[in-house]
Amino acid sequence: MLMPITDDHLVDEQIQLANATSRPLYLIIIATKPCYIKLASLILALSRNGCAFLAIDVGQHYEKKLVHARHELQYEHLISIFLNVRGDLLGRTAELADRVNWLYLYLKKRQFKGQAIPVVSGDTSTAGMFPALWYFKTRLRSIHVEAGLRSLSPFDRQQMPDNFSEILDLQRTRQSWTMIQDEPFPEAADTRLASVCSQLFFTPVSLNTKNMLREGADMKDIHQVGSLSADALELIMKETVQTSVFDVYPFLREGRWLRVDIHRRENISYQVLSGLFKAIQELCGKGFRIVIVVSNAMNKGIRTLGLEDLWADLQKQEGVKVTPLWTHYQHVIEFMSSPHCQGIYTDSGGLQEETQVLDIPCITCRYSTDRPETILHVQNNILVPPYSASLISSSLEYILEHGQSIFSNHDKLLYSRNVGEKMADILRDYVPLPMLAMQDIFDDSVL
Repeated sequence: MLMPITDDHLVDEQIQLANATSRPLYLIIIATKPCYIKLASLILALSRNGCAFLAIDVGQHYEKKLVHARHELQYEHLISIFLNVRGDLLGRTAELADRVNWLYLYLKKRQFKGQAIPVVSGDTSTAGMFPALWYFKTRLRSIHVEAGLRSLSPFDRQQMPDNFSEILDLQRTRQSWTMIQDEPFPEAADTRLASVCSQLFFTPVSLNTKNMLREGADMKDIHQVGSLSADALELIMKETVQTSVFDVYPFLREGRWLRVDIHRRENISYQVLSGLFKAIQELCGKGFRIVIVVSNAMNKGIRTLGLEDLWADLQKQEGVKVTPLWTHYQHVIEFMSSPHCQGIYTDSGGLQEETQVLDIPCITCRYSTDRPETILHVQNNILVPPYSASLISSSLEYILEHGQSIFSNHDKLLYSRNVGEKMADILRDYVPLPMLAMQDIFDDSVL
């Protein structure tokens, strides 16, 4: 088991600030690749406006290609604690519980006197479990960034059409959409769990606000601020490109490419991946260019599901290119913003937001989406579920040939701007539920 690493000087500086001002100490919990990207502007804004905070890297994602954004977005020097949590879904949850206890004792040892309030983001397993564990330890409630994400779907799985026109018609009919409680797994549960032990909720759009109200949150505790994705894009596009993605992958300079990026658990199955590979092979046989960015999950799926032969055949197809996961967030945005990007076929939630901000066609490889506003409010996104190879192939072919008549994006400020600043302004004045001090309710000496 790896032990936590701390920058005691930075921690003490922030604890002294919190103690001197009798204000909360915000624990900014960074867990996965999207956290490293999205939380950047909030961390930088808190640093600018004098709020006491500790940026805490949990370690759920730890490989350089997954965490490089903390360097690119210029806040790595503000991370004061690395919890070094590792393991599978259950293993890291158990380890996280141990680290929550360690963090409590560590802050107590460093003479912290007030309320330490976790700030978690999105729908990661860390976001789901950390607020509950901290609440059990201290009775303190957390703050949930990107609260209210709920998956909606226009499809009946038992009566799935196998042609794109019907697939599209179902999505354009608002009345056909219903909430899907367990998609994606486990993220759909994680986002609900994150809110259960939280007191303050930052929602991206009105749909998320309505979800929180329907589930019992008080309107005074909800702040609809937009998505930090919009801030991350603005930050990264200000940075000078050191090495272009087109130098790393020169083939991308030739023509226009559909970028395929798949990593969700429900898509790492024999049926989905084999159908996807067959569809890509068929499309490239008709002259389309497709670059497949191989996630850790897809790579493992190919090995464990017996797809090596199909995968090898696909890579022989002219027009197919395969790359490892792109380490640099800047490379993803540089490519998507270029005329060489024809669109994105992805199961990522964050990319659905980013493509909307950048006004790039997004095609989502899922039966549902937790960003339904990208379809219902604007039409920058289309669901093409991995139902069959023929559906994927025919749908993508039609979209790539007729995209201009399908996509529209009339609300360029759907996810707002300066979101991190708005959150930091709210946190500067936020008053948590009253308590005398951070207190371990299981400590017999206080009972």
